Amino acid sequence: MILHTHVFSLRHVPGSVEEKAFLEEAHEIAKFHGVRNFNVWRQISSQTQGDFGISMEFENKEDFEEYMKDRPHLDFAFERWFPAITVSRDITFESLA
Repeated sequence: MILHTHVFSLRHVPGSVEEKAFLEEAHEIAKFHGVRNFNVWRQISSQTQGDFGISMEFENKEDFEEYMKDRPHLDFAFERWFPAITVSRDITFESLA
């Protein structure tokens, strides 16, 4: 199992219509190739830079790699993600179990 996560902040004013729209649109990622257990989170720790988190799981590394080069994922990244994000850290884990 692969767990893929992002911690990020948006350029949008907190609580704005634009922020809300982006977070709602982010749920489109759940429809992309191989994505399971997709969630959007509000980050609450003072020890971590970033306001939000996204997490998703993949059955295996092959599904994750396919997702990373899948056209809908790339379109979302270049058209919506990169223009809206100020801080971003991706972390991807492979289960040891």
